[in-house]
Amino acid sequence: INSEELCEPPVTISDMVAALSTQKPTVGESDLLLQKKFTEEFGQEGS
Repeated sequence: INSEELCEPPVTISDMVAALSTQKPTVGESDLLLQKKFTEEFGQEGS
């Protein structure tokens, strides 16, 4: 089969929910706290 003849199946919301249910956070809680502290101190734009 040529690649032009292949069709990807549509992604449904149930596919997304299933994928998200198996994923682990990529950022740790301590990193989030550091980011929050930085934002409180310097603001979103840096200064």
